[in-house]
Amino acid sequence: MKVSRETEGPVTILRVSESMVHDELESLENEIRECIQSGRLKIVLDLNAVPFIDSAGLEKLQDLFGEIGKHGGSAQAAALSEVCQDVFLSTRIDAVIPVAATTEDAIRSMT
Repeated sequence: MKVSRETEGPVTILRVSESMVHDELESLENEIRECIQSGRLKIVLDLNAVPFIDSAGLEKLQDLFGEIGKHGGSAQAAALSEVCQDVFLSTRIDAVIPVAATTEDAIRSMT
């Protein structure tokens, strides 16, 4: 999985591309942990380019969002691909992980 990082004011945007599956989650976990360690605790996870997410990906997202919260931060998933939208809705993970329609909406809500 590829993860690119951008910043906009106090918000860090992590853009994920490729599928979020068990064997590919380490790079996302490393990026988020690096953000936490550097004090960048407002994180938007742009999932627009994610074609698939499996149960391990959902579980890891839930764990990472919880870890961000434990450090006093906040995070949102944004711009979900159609497949990710279906997965989030069918598993009801959107009740645990905040979701914004667009990355810009998520950034605005955090600034």
